[in-house]
Amino acid sequence: MVRRSANLVYFEQLLEQDDNNYLNTVPFFYKPFSQEMVRVTQGLFGFRKKHLAEYFSDCSELIQAVNRSNSEVESVMDLYEFYHLNCVD
Repeated sequence: MVRRSANLVYFEQLLEQDDNNYLNTVPFFYKPFSQEMVRVTQGLFGFRKKHLAEYFSDCSELIQAVNRSNSEVESVMDLYEFYHLNCVD
């Protein structure tokens, strides 16, 4: 676990690449009141925007920020902090 609050938990899973024993991290978000987790990124291609939009359907500001071309949300930690600043009462 990387960060945890009452409304959102940020996990990173370590995965070993089969061909070179290289460890890679895969970020996930989990809402404690939800029955599912969502993978945040899709490797080198950035955020999994469609899945994040579904998971955070209660926060249109976050969805708009992720989809903007010049977004202030550039990293997983930015996304975590944006959620807490803009989507939590």
